[in-house]
Amino acid sequence: MKKILVHLVFALLLCSCGVGVYSVSSGKSDDSTISFTDNTERTISITIDNAKTETLKTVKQKDFQKARNIKKTSINTLTLKPGQHNIKVLENDKILLEKVIFISAGEHKIIAL
Repeated sequence: MKKILVHLVFALLLCSCGVGVYSVSSGKSDDSTISFTDNTERTISITIDNAKTETLKTVKQKDFQKARNIKKTSINTLTLKPGQHNIKVLENDKILLEKVIFISAGEHKIIAL
């Protein structure tokens, strides 16, 4: 009887030492962002899909290089849903740029003015 009890306790201890199941998922987030570069830093208004208007500052072209990333802040970066968007950039009611862009999920698009 004692031998059976020791075997049961030993089996119970072995079963309790198991590693649980872990699940890890990774990938890009669904947030897409755009930033604008120019020779000088200036304040611009961006109209998206003829509805939403935002005010941003451009990043100096000198500060941006192809090998470096732009530091994404709320001052110079706009978050969009992935897909096709009609972008209109204005400064003092003057249209600087009007174009249709397609942005993928997790993409950071940089547009030069």
